[in-house]
Amino acid sequence: MRLTTFLFSILLVFLCGTAVSAQTAEDPTSSRRGEREELPKSVKEMLSKMQVDQSKKEYKELIDRGEELVAISDELEKSVDSRGTLDEPDLEKLATAEKIVKKIRGELGGGDDTDEDSEMPKISGKADGIKYLKQQAGELVDELKKSSRFTVSVVAIQSSNTLLRLVRILRTGN
Repeated sequence: MRLTTFLFSILLVFLCGTAVSAQTAEDPTSSRRGEREELPKSVKEMLSKMQVDQSKKEYKELIDRGEELVAISDELEKSVDSRGTLDEPDLEKLATAEKIVKKIRGELGGGDDTDEDSEMPKISGKADGIKYLKQQAGELVDELKKSSRFTVSVVAIQSSNTLLRLVRILRTGN
């Protein structure tokens, strides 16, 4: 009985000792929590270049979306001039325009606009609304081209909010 108690005690001391030493021993291959291992200079440069390329790509996509919006407004203007009204394909183009404007506004950092009274002229009909849409889309693209990929243009965000309200008015007919 004494022998088993003695062996059990030694085993217990041995296990506790290894557990305690495992907690204090440092593994040279692993880094501590919260500390980042310093990356080599070539890796840092590569990551930096990838970020610059991604930023350029996002800016180009933003400009392309703006130009697509201008193209849609041109098509809508031609359609309204020839028929005098908006038919089903035109309403689908307006829905596409709304999605594009939402993407542009989101990429610019804008949110939902609650100020419904700003810069909305009285529109007397669909033709006037489409002409104003084309004008505003052109101004938005011009503003996007004036700004760089490093800046946030408040004017572009306001233009996108105005365009979004205008598209919603044209789609609902209110």
